[in-house]
Amino acid sequence: QSFQYLVSQVNALQRGFTTLADAVLEELDSIREEQIRSKEDRVVWADLMQKMQNDVRDKLAEVSVLQSENSAAAFRSQQLEV
Repeated sequence: QSFQYLVSQVNALQRGFTTLADAVLEELDSIREEQIRSKEDRVVWADLMQKMQNDVRDKLAEVSVLQSENSAAAFRSQQLEV
């Protein structure tokens, strides 16, 4: 009877470890999926930031051109006054 008890205890432990292993694997899968989503989000944000940086650079170039044109117009205006 004590052998039967030990066998039942070993079986119970095996079921417990199997359940625990399944839970750990599910948690690892969940973490892996979250990391994949996080990486995809970082790529999207990096692309968005690059686009915004390009837009800012383009706007700064436009401002520079307008400032140059304004300075040239002011210079011509001064020349006409002389």
